[in-house]
Amino acid sequence: MGLLLLSVAAIAAFKLLFNNKKKDSFSNDAIIKNYLVEDYSNKKSLKKTITRRINKIINDYKCLSFKIGKTASTNERQKAHFDKYDKLILLYKSEDCVMIEELESYYNEKYIKHKKNENVERGSAGKMSDIDHYYYLYIVLKTNTLKK
Repeated sequence: MGLLLLSVAAIAAFKLLFNNKKKDSFSNDAIIKNYLVEDYSNKKSLKKTITRRINKIINDYKCLSFKIGKTASTNERQKAHFDKYDKLILLYKSEDCVMIEELESYYNEKYIKHKKNENVERGSAGKMSDIDHYYYLYIVLKTNTLKK
């Protein structure tokens, strides 16, 4: 009986020790993947799908503002945007860096006049270096009024 109680106490202590890790000010929970489209062969159909998803995201999340961008490191990008945006939603994943740059350019141009869009540049800006051989198109949202 004593051994059983000791085992239960050890398991409880183990869970408490490893489940109560202090969370950083950012979290992978803030990276949303349920809108993600993976490699797609038909570019025209892909753009229609992504456009519908962007419009749905903007409306469903009732965002205060958004930006569309590209990255090869979702965690690093989320950290970089965390001071202003509280959601990072992945839209498209591909091994083709050029395709991601083309899509970023297309969507920055398409949404440049949207009242909630905070992209100031048309086209695609900056170089990417991949970490896992994938590149991502994303949208970040400000949904929290407490953000700057």
